[in-house]
Amino acid sequence: MTVSPNNTVGELASEFPETIRVFQRLRVEFCCEGQRRLGDLCRERQLSFDDLAVALRDAVAAPPVPQHDWSTRPLSELTGHIVEAFHEPIRLELPRLHQMALKVQGHS
Repeated sequence: MTVSPNNTVGELASEFPETIRVFQRLRVEFCCEGQRRLGDLCRERQLSFDDLAVALRDAVAAPPVPQHDWSTRPLSELTGHIVEAFHEPIRLELPRLHQMALKVQGHS
């Protein structure tokens, strides 16, 4: 993945969804303000472009989560995994998602 100051936030977020978490951590709007160029963003926020580029590349290069053969595991392990891997992260994300939905609703 090549990252340049001319890339826009939106093009990276759409082509490499793994970068969305980086933008979220920095509180960078990648949807409605997706036309912002990374170079401009870094200047405005006084961020190091090199540090941002490394974070974005690292997000894309992160190894995939290992897969398990759940058919050989006890049901209690499977249900524990489902709660930990899916239910809890969703529960934690709901307030942020709700705010994003309200923002999008306000733009319609």
